[in-house]
Amino acid sequence: MSSVTLSGFAVSKPSSAPTATAGVASGDLDQTANYGYKVTYVTAFGETDASAAATVTTTTTGSVNLTAIPVSTNGNVSSRKIYRTIGGGAAYLLLATLSDNVTTTYTDTTADASLGAAAPTLNSAHSLQTINGFVKLVRPVIYGIERNITAGAGGTTAAAYQLSAEYNFIATVTTTNDGVRLPELSSALIGSHVKIRNNGANVARIFPFTGQTINGGAADNPVTVAAGASAEFVADLANDWAQV
Repeated sequence: MSSVTLSGFAVSKPSSAPTATAGVASGDLDQTANYGYKVTYVTAFGETDASAAATVTTTTTGSVNLTAIPVSTNGNVSSRKIYRTIGGGAAYLLLATLSDNVTTTYTDTTADASLGAAAPTLNSAHSLQTINGFVKLVRPVIYGIERNITAGAGGTTAAAYQLSAEYNFIATVTTTNDGVRLPELSSALIGSHVKIRNNGANVARIFPFTGQTINGGAADNPVTVAAGASAEFVADLANDWAQV
């Protein structure tokens, strides 16, 4: 017998709804009913709960065009799912799976009877899953490598590129103090580890997650990593990364 533990860093659900408008293609939707749409992010180990809803009433075509479908900045997201109500309904059922984290448009012509499973209500999308018998992973790490990172321009935490892997290779630092941001911490993630290599041409700033700290300093204060140098961080508290 084995137990499954979701750990690592949770992937946030989409922060916005797609945009839904009446379509021009011929479709099988009820031409007088209201329809709602939501989106989720999917990782190798789970799926987020659903985004806010977008609603629309179809025209005589019986189709709906979705645009501005959310795209995640988290490198663990490999696909997305679109959920829809039946005409005039309240429950969100699976409409389609987008097998990438790039596509932002979709044309819905699907009849109500062809919809699938209900949308999840809990977020099970994490960066790491442990199947370890009766052993619980109490100090999770972030397994994974991300290469060719471009540090966010502007030198602020808001502009910094969000990291999600254990080993991170910055390829481009266009201007001194362009930055990256460490993952969000919680009490369950004490002991987690991140390593950053700056292969860019300029000094890079490393920010904690918004409102958190590095080396016990002030909230949002960064440290710097010189061009050609590396930095290593361990989560020593629920909201602090210690540089080691």
